[in-house]
Amino acid sequence: MGRDRRLRVWVIGMSILVFFAQTWGFHLLFDGLTYSVLARNILSSGDWLHLHYGLEQYPEFFQHPPLAIWIQAILYKFIGHSEPASRLLPASLAVLSVVLVFEYLRRRAGLAAGVFASVVLVSSTRFVKWGSNFYLDGILSFFGLAAALLLSEGFEFRNRNPQRAMILMFLAGVSIACAFMVKGIAALPALGACGVVLLFHVDRKIFLPVFAVLMGAVFPLFLWCGLGNGREYIEKYLEVSARGRTDFNQFSIHPWRNLYLIWLPWFPVFAWGLLSGLRRFFQGDRLGRERVMWGFCALLVPLAYSFGVVYMEHYLTPFYPLAAISCGLTLAHWMPLVRERAERWMWVGLGVGSIFLATLAPDVNFQKLQPADRWLLQVRNLKPGAQKRVRQIAFTSSSGELWLNLAILLGRSDSQAIGAFDPARSTIPGTLLVATPDEVPSVDWVELPCLRIPDFKFYSSRNENYCD
Repeated sequence: MGRDRRLRVWVIGMSILVFFAQTWGFHLLFDGLTYSVLARNILSSGDWLHLHYGLEQYPEFFQHPPLAIWIQAILYKFIGHSEPASRLLPASLAVLSVVLVFEYLRRRAGLAAGVFASVVLVSSTRFVKWGSNFYLDGILSFFGLAAALLLSEGFEFRNRNPQRAMILMFLAGVSIACAFMVKGIAALPALGACGVVLLFHVDRKIFLPVFAVLMGAVFPLFLWCGLGNGREYIEKYLEVSARGRTDFNQFSIHPWRNLYLIWLPWFPVFAWGLLSGLRRFFQGDRLGRERVMWGFCALLVPLAYSFGVVYMEHYLTPFYPLAAISCGLTLAHWMPLVRERAERWMWVGLGVGSIFLATLAPDVNFQKLQPADRWLLQVRNLKPGAQKRVRQIAFTSSSGELWLNLAILLGRSDSQAIGAFDPARSTIPGTLLVATPDEVPSVDWVELPCLRIPDFKFYSSRNENYCD
């Protein structure tokens, strides 16, 4: 096996180990459970055009475009609905993102640059966290990266093979449309990378490439609007969700502070590589130009979330693959070769990591399931006929923090859940209410003596008897 092939196998193995090990080590987070239930409900209802979550929450879902949820529903149809199945799509695309970065740089800048960039990306902890969970940002990141790389490759082949170049440009446009159909306007920062790539290749022959990209971008949207409800969905998305994400500013941690505090040790490498790349760029160096181009592509992501929009940490996910390319070029300039001795240690590390993640990680992280498990275990204590009548579990405002715990189990249950439920509200058929002892629900609710958890009480409608 040649050295290129050995290192390609190592990169793929390392990526699968890291991203798929999370299927065992971590559970789906809140948004991931929401999208999981949306995809599951597509199969139960047979309606692929009108997404819904439950009776109370998202009876019509227009918060994000539906492409990722459609793909997940197709996976469920073939392999069943489960938590590992919910992780398959984002984890697979995260692995493909690493492979795309490796292959692009291997051809453009050499084997060392591809290996270094892959290591940077796989060791970027927030990319692993958000890219392997069923959050839309990891899926968006893949399509945004693919669009920028296809566009760059298209320009590379423009003079040598114009027909191939136009195909790559068209596919770049398709990837742009797919990114929008995953997360709407949140795709704009990631897709700004395509604009940077275009700016770095502007010349008199730019018209045909831009036309091919536009045709590729229009094609999936035309199919969605022509064969489905794309126009209606986009209108409601812009009205319901997009406006609320652009009219105020909310930070958990400011994007730039997040990067220089958390993305270590790679943030200093990225910053220094960008500054030194500018000098090489003005000297006419080709790889210096690539370093600057991909550095600017990456910077667009935190820059966009620094002005007037809601920001949460997982929004930065598209930053990491683009920045890893710039870092890989920088590290390859400092260390142009991957030594044979280093390669042997890389394989040893892969083997040790496999043993560690295959044995220790699941035992540590499965403990997270226990606090939430007690709620569904109580429901499962009911007789089978009574269990089937339970459609929802509602939490009062005082026990609202338990909503996140129960959400962990939504992917494994036919029950829905309602957070911050007002105990003064009237009953809802098929709903169990969880409240603290000092809260008094309305007279429509009656306590269930057969379901008991310390410090909480279960209630149901007076017309429904679950305890006999």
